[in-house]
Formats: sequence, C-alpha cells, structure tokens
Amino acid sequence: MQNPFEEEVPIYDKRGQPTGKTKTRKRGFPTGLSQNDTKILKKVRRRAYRLDMSLFNCCGIRFGWSSVIGIIPV
Repeated sequence: MQNPFEEEVPIYDKRGQPTGKTKTRKRGFPTGLSQNDTKILKKVRRRAYRLDMSLFNCCGIRFGWSSVIGIIPV
C-alpha cells in the first residue's frame, strides 16, 4: 500500500542519468492556489493523516482514529 501523502521521485546521478532508485517526499501543493486555500488544504491533509494512519502500527498495517471510532457501535 502506498502512502497517499508522499510521492516517489527518481534519483539521478551527477551526470543527470537516472540510477533506477527512487526516494519518497511529501506531495506538494497544486500550483495556482491562493495562500488561504493552501493553508486550508494543509489543515485538511493533516487531519486526514491523523484519522487514517497515525494512531499505531500492528504487523505493518497502520491504524488511525477512524478505525478505532468505527469499532464502537453508536
């Protein structure tokens, strides 16, 4: 499963040739957004990460607050 908050980018050597390896980095914000929209998008991404993947890791599977809340029947 790939992390939706990161993207893989290729690594190039000093001559500009691809090495065949990749590294991960945080996804950037789309161009053309206003400063206020960028701030709101940053808050939404942070909240989504907490709900989806930030609580604990069990056997390589990440759990967030939404999975814990979903267990409780209401």
